Amino acid sequence: MYKSNRILVPCFGEEVAPRFEVARRFRYWLIEGGEVSDYREIVLEDDGAFSRLRMLREKEINTLLCNGIEKTNLNLLDASGVEVVPHILGTASDAVFGYLAGRITDRTAKIDDQKSSDQFHTADLVEWTRHLFLGCNWRVLTTRLDNRYPIDLIAETQCPVCGLPVRVAITCGAHAYNVDEEIRELLQASSDGFHARVYVHQALPHLQKFCFQQKVELLAPSRFSISSEFNQGELPPLTGRINNHEKLNVIHTSSSEENRDEPSHS
Repeated sequence: MYKSNRILVPCFGEEVAPRFEVARRFRYWLIEGGEVSDYREIVLEDDGAFSRLRMLREKEINTLLCNGIEKTNLNLLDASGVEVVPHILGTASDAVFGYLAGRITDRTAKIDDQKSSDQFHTADLVEWTRHLFLGCNWRVLTTRLDNRYPIDLIAETQCPVCGLPVRVAITCGAHAYNVDEEIRELLQASSDGFHARVYVHQALPHLQKFCFQQKVELLAPSRFSISSEFNQGELPPLTGRINNHEKLNVIHTSSSEENRDEPSHS
């Protein structure tokens, strides 16, 4: 162990983030003589592929405590002299003090470098969603404000029925180890000033049910494209309820019922 050790932990809320490659928030500890001499939180503005590695180099990090990490990045950090301790669950503080106490040292678990076919990076989902809403004539803002976390995008337009503003909070869900918790975070962050909430993720059965219960619209990138699925309707790509726009909601409901009643064609 280093006499002077700079430790970094990628975070999701208070927890160790599920994947190093998509984390935006980090906690940094400087350990000198076995004591914490400096602590700070770091919010990554640049979401590029090498921004995290560059940040570790600039901060002269000695130790990275994380959960999931791709094998390529693990090898790069190993080669640069950074000690990587993966597969850690729990709070960031528990991870750091467990490591300092010698309880967290296991590096024997296999790193899975095979990506699932339905696994998306947050940066990919954000870009996909941004282009989707832009293609449907929305104004799209990228947010990095701490008090809006985990909102990735804010989409704005005018209601085609009444002409009043429609503002939507969007969270892209690839950076969550617990989608239910991330949706609750979305609800809390968007409690004021938004007319709808959108969660971008694969349409898993449990997730579909939970989003319906929480009145969050679920968009699945594997199923939809601007040209095929979202070229109809009053306010594409949205089809769900829009708060404070009851006339529009009546049209959405009628359109959904008409689509269900249409006969299928083989």
